[in-house]
Amino acid sequence: MTWTETHRPKTVDAIAGQEEAKRLVKSFLHDDAPSLLFVGPPGVGKTSAAGALASDLLGDFFDPMNYVVTN
Repeated sequence: MTWTETHRPKTVDAIAGQEEAKRLVKSFLHDDAPSLLFVGPPGVGKTSAAGALASDLLGDFFDPMNYVVTN
């Protein structure tokens, strides 16, 4: 496993910094999550945030095969 995968956040709470973004993403955990499109320059954590959100939404049913990430 690569270093980036080892240290990738597993939950929304594990995302470092970005308190405003975390608050917004966490609001989707309590409501029906809409279709989301994460946009920004490379390296800001879009894929990590999507994976953490999927992990929190799916809970015990989380598996990388249960969601699609398109880069």
